[in-house]
Amino acid sequence: MASPGSCWTSAKYGSSRLAIGGGGKNPNHSFCGHPDNFSDAAINEAASNLKPLAHDAEAAGLLVTLEIHFATVLCDWDACRKLIEAVESPAVKLNLDAANMIRYDDYWNSSDYIRAGLQKLGALIETCHAKDVVMHDALHLHIDECPVGEGCLNYADIIQLVDTHLPPDTYMVVEHTPLDKLPAAMRYIRESAAKAGVTIV
Repeated sequence: MASPGSCWTSAKYGSSRLAIGGGGKNPNHSFCGHPDNFSDAAINEAASNLKPLAHDAEAAGLLVTLEIHFATVLCDWDACRKLIEAVESPAVKLNLDAANMIRYDDYWNSSDYIRAGLQKLGALIETCHAKDVVMHDALHLHIDECPVGEGCLNYADIIQLVDTHLPPDTYMVVEHTPLDKLPAAMRYIRESAAKAGVTIV
């Protein structure tokens, strides 16, 4: 987890936002699962750890956005809301990474699942990441992340939902995309925005 001092460092270099993970018990990686991640006790512990960071963010005029992920404390839409409400700071909101929330049951109806999340969380979301996930034909379940346009997510739907539920200055960062695939990913995002009737800059 980021230290409170990272707020002052980010502000010093002109950043208005600091994106970090929501937290988890896995000792090897903050975005990997652990059986103790999925409880109110885990949410309360994460909130307690985040409060000093939130206090510093408020003082530095910085917004901290917590990236959601199904394997972490921010495992579903209810957990996301509970954690933000437990932190009790206007300086802490959520970063919507739709791909991070897709599990097997959501893969086949990803737009409906993301729609439910945006309706439930609304103004608690401040920023967005754009990447995708693809399920491979294999004997056992295997889902990998991939560039936008190569997986199950419909970004025309997602962009339209973001435009409907979030402020007009919400930004979406295309991430985890190899440089040779970045032009196609950006083209896909712009085409998706056009289908959604949304102007992006």
